[in-house]
Amino acid sequence: MKITTRVHPLTIAAVAAAAILASLPLRAGEPVKVFILAGQSNMEGAGRVEGDPNRNEGKGSLSYLAEHDPKYAHLKTKSGSWVARDDVSIWYLGRKGPLAPGFGSNGGTIGPELGFGQVMGDAFEIAGFGWHQGWNDGCEAAATNEYEVNLGNFIRDVRKELGVEKLPFVIADSGFGGKSQNNGRRLAIRAAQAAPAKSKEFKGSVLCVETENFFRPAEESPSNQGYHWNGNAETYYLIGAGMGEAMKELLAVAAPTPKAPAPMHLFRSADGSKSFKARLEAYDPATKEVTVRRENGQLLKFDLQKLHPDDQEFASSDSGNGE
Repeated sequence: MKITTRVHPLTIAAVAAAAILASLPLRAGEPVKVFILAGQSNMEGAGRVEGDPNRNEGKGSLSYLAEHDPKYAHLKTKSGSWVARDDVSIWYLGRKGPLAPGFGSNGGTIGPELGFGQVMGDAFEIAGFGWHQGWNDGCEAAATNEYEVNLGNFIRDVRKELGVEKLPFVIADSGFGGKSQNNGRRLAIRAAQAAPAKSKEFKGSVLCVETENFFRPAEESPSNQGYHWNGNAETYYLIGAGMGEAMKELLAVAAPTPKAPAPMHLFRSADGSKSFKARLEAYDPATKEVTVRRENGQLLKFDLQKLHPDDQEFASSDSGNGE
């Protein structure tokens, strides 16, 4: 299953950035599954692809990680070029192509889309919503105090707007500063971001990814600006991958239990002279057409009247279709 990633600005209240992923249909006419990532500048991404060798030897950049950490070696080919996944394509404000580094806020950065795309590109079909935002709201007490209520309303509004009542929703919290963060407003924002997943209303359809362990200090990062995760590419990659894993968990819970296949049945011709084993796939009362699948996978369609009377009753009843 191919995944197409599209990133574009989205205006919903304070939303300044969004990524839209759509799984490509295997056959023409099949519906497209859509996944949306939204937030502000941290969702766009400021993780540096190439580091400054004169600062920390380039630590915290994606290039440094790919060269020095085996967990990220898969991002580069043996020749040293960036891997471009042909099963995951991306679009961002006119920049488009196979998923690779460079689709963050500018061509030299990444956001959560790279890690998310790697995880989702290896999974099943997807459909859900991801949220990573909160820095600006933590700058003043009023916005901080309103965040939990606003976030709950936002989830409800997005679901209503998209027409998906239980749309899986993953929130990546604002773990800036890591475990040493002691600013009351920052901690309050994180608590507000975690609240929906703990509520009765959203339980099982919303998860919060804690990001404090993904924080990297300035001495291990391309910058010391204190926001945008110090431009650390590993942080952005891990946020995206964490959101992807959480989404897989939500989708596994939300997925309906597969219907057990109908049992094999011995069908007989109208006069009883011939017989074969097959599973009843469907019966159309309007046309009286019977559809069955033989043991070898062959699909057969024929008129109900061609079956033995007992098998006509079986094919046209609920007992034959596994319900």
